[in-house]
Amino acid sequence: MADHDHPPDLSTRPGAGVLRHMPECLALPGPKRAALIDSSRLMQIAAGAPLPDGVDVACLLSGRLAVLKPMPDGRGHIVGLPGAGAVLGWTAGAGNGTAADGYDITALEPCELALLDRGLFCDLLQTLPDLEQRLIAQVLDEAEAARDWLRLLAQPKVTDRLAGFLMMLGRELMPCDGVLHIPFRRADLASYLGTRKETLSRAFHQLEAEGAIRILDPAAVQILQPALLEDMAGLDAEDPPAPI
Repeated sequence: MADHDHPPDLSTRPGAGVLRHMPECLALPGPKRAALIDSSRLMQIAAGAPLPDGVDVACLLSGRLAVLKPMPDGRGHIVGLPGAGAVLGWTAGAGNGTAADGYDITALEPCELALLDRGLFCDLLQTLPDLEQRLIAQVLDEAEAARDWLRLLAQPKVTDRLAGFLMMLGRELMPCDGVLHIPFRRADLASYLGTRKETLSRAFHQLEAEGAIRILDPAAVQILQPALLEDMAGLDAEDPPAPI
């Protein structure tokens, strides 16, 4: 029989990463923590592969995903870039990446997910209100980010779309020293931004000529003037105050 006062060490079990990304679960009694971890299954997704059908509730342990809104012309528009710690599919009928939800989810880099038992997870939300509040805040942030992505794609100039993309990607990936690594191939990025690869390349060089960025290699740029990118994109971080 398990010792409730001294629960077994869970850190070496495959699903232990769930506790790292959902620290609220550390407040659970030892047996409940063990049940959560023992019921989780690990899934690995290769870079470029889609999230398999049938994924219900999952916690992204490592890597980054792209949430794409399919368009009639066959392209997909980016509406989100969830990273480690994101919880997918916990809201009924939304966010789990299945075709029924109207979104596709693809791995930008090798990803590892913990698949969670929905019944146990729903019980967690009842037991841990702080966890539910944090996940609700995450959903609201994702909805706002999706709105910004769609506003960005409405910009008529490819240069302005690219400026907004770099600004928003910088917010997601938090570049160090202004160096932003772009987790897309140029051809894929061109498709996401609704243009051709050659036009996208010219847009990169135009931003460099205007002093907004420095191109380091095809997959990395240094952000020199974030305010200029923001102005070009027309996506201000905050709305201007109303006139008195």
